[in-house]
Amino acid sequence: MADTIKAIEEQYSYLNDDDKKDWVVKNVRQENYVKVYGSLLVLCRLAAKCKDAAKRMKDKKHDFWLVIDGVDTEETRGVVEYLSSYLFDELRGVLTKKVVGKVEIIPSWILAEKLSANATTS
Repeated sequence: MADTIKAIEEQYSYLNDDDKKDWVVKNVRQENYVKVYGSLLVLCRLAAKCKDAAKRMKDKKHDFWLVIDGVDTEETRGVVEYLSSYLFDELRGVLTKKVVGKVEIIPSWILAEKLSANATTS
């Protein structure tokens, strides 16, 4: 995500800082909405093909993790903090409380730990 943020900031360097930040957040949000919808499509297709999967997913909320890498500058961290404050509410607004459980932004270095913890509790 840091590379995406930097690329957008460079592409729109002529904007003032507030407008640039808003534009970066808007683009990152749109990109991640597509990823969420794609994930849901995969789950729906899986449920359609596999009855066991459909039973396990029925009436369950889904947690979404936005895995980020390279958040090493103050400006990048600022965009991530700004984004994280809105992502959960916006996804719940679009996908409803029945579908969306937790939405977390997590650094890539703890992904393996989160996956292991989630695998043992599911």
